Amino acid sequence: MTTRGWGAVLALTASLALAGSVQAQQRPPGDRARMEEEVRQRFEQLMFRELGLDEESGRVVAETLRSFRPARAELAQRRRRLQRRMEGTGALLAEDEAREVLAGLAGLAREEADLLVQEQSALLEILSPPQVVRLYGLREAFGARLRQLRDRRGPGGSPGGGMGRVPGPTPDRP
Repeated sequence: MTTRGWGAVLALTASLALAGSVQAQQRPPGDRARMEEEVRQRFEQLMFRELGLDEESGRVVAETLRSFRPARAELAQRRRRLQRRMEGTGALLAEDEAREVLAGLAGLAREEADLLVQEQSALLEILSPPQVVRLYGLREAFGARLRQLRDRRGPGGSPGGGMGRVPGPTPDRP
């Protein structure tokens, strides 16, 4: 697939994910979880086609990626809590609290790196190194596009509401 063709597929998938996200905000929590899972499944199918995987390999890769999802979500939640503490009231933190935040950031970075190494090791049992790199590239591009679309929509789905937000790392991925 050409770069332009891949970009179009990625944009379409991201648009579908955003539309699902907006619709999910208007639905009961169970529907939102179901829609998020549908978006993940579509993205997985896209990755498997791009990586040239057969059905069995695709299933094993999907299961491997899903096995790391809870740990990624927990780390993302901890990162958001630390970011809220850093943003705080706009004033300097007390020395003890600042040291606690810094230690938390360093510990979180180590845990994220450890998780990445574990995930890579598991994926390398199934995929070739070039396929793992391509998989990560696809995931990063998809996540960046979703964040861009989400920021454009703003909080609560209102257009332009995210314009004043201070950008920061967002490790949560599809």
